Amino acid sequence: MSLCLDDNFTVADFQIVGIHGQRGLGFYRLCPSLLINLNPRPEDKPLFIVDIAGQGAITRIGDPQSHVIGSFTVPRGFVSQQFPRSSSTSVPFGLRPEVEFELNQPRLQAIEDVRVGGELLLKVTLRVRFMDGTGKIHDVGDEQSLHVNQATWIKVLEQMGYGRRMLIEVPIPDQAAQPEMAKTIECLAKADAALRRGEWREAVGQCRDVMEALAVAMNDNDHTDPMFNPLFANSQGMDMNARLLVLRRALKLFTHPARHMGANSVGYDWRRSDAIAILNMVSALIQKLNEPKP
Repeated sequence: MSLCLDDNFTVADFQIVGIHGQRGLGFYRLCPSLLINLNPRPEDKPLFIVDIAGQGAITRIGDPQSHVIGSFTVPRGFVSQQFPRSSSTSVPFGLRPEVEFELNQPRLQAIEDVRVGGELLLKVTLRVRFMDGTGKIHDVGDEQSLHVNQATWIKVLEQMGYGRRMLIEVPIPDQAAQPEMAKTIECLAKADAALRRGEWREAVGQCRDVMEALAVAMNDNDHTDPMFNPLFANSQGMDMNARLLVLRRALKLFTHPARHMGANSVGYDWRRSDAIAILNMVSALIQKLNEPKP
């Protein structure tokens, strides 16, 4: 799209050419890459950039509602730029202003709630202030959008370092410190990745695999231990370890239909709320079992 003065003269073209993420200390940066091509000006009509600012917003593909994610101002030292003169060149001069939006975990979670495992549209509204040779100030603006597909957005999250924590903000256990948990951690990461992709059934199914791997890692014998038959008899006498064992077994039962198609599960349509609920429960259990022993 074009940035035009009052006389409809196109002074520059603006576009979003990409997007990437940056990792901060306690925060995340979302960085759209902007390109502003300054068109050559006649010798007698010089033009200078005084100020560049704008706002970013996201929307889910197919949803007209936009959600503001932040504003930005380009540093003044960068924007004190005179336009190229048409007497010396006819090629536009490209400016690439540095733009970033600072996000935290709740903001990223809010974006994920809008995305719902799908694709996003990133909108950048740009406002540029020019000064001509007479000292007159001209304010012009434009809006551009960038279609961010699922694979690109997941890559951006990884660049932010957001992949080092699960989507529901649970620290990932260290496989080196607990090698017996390697398979469990692998399945948990796959469940999180499936949730990011919007594959609710696969997310729940991977949580089922987490419980199977966890049963092996914890040497569970709930299938043969008479203490748990029938229906957890003598449960009032269970200690904390026994109650955690019951919880692991219950979560295996809950996730069972996502991995085994039976008469009671064929017609069940797994939803995002199911995937988030079970992923929260399974991850919280992993966190509990991973805490330092007293």
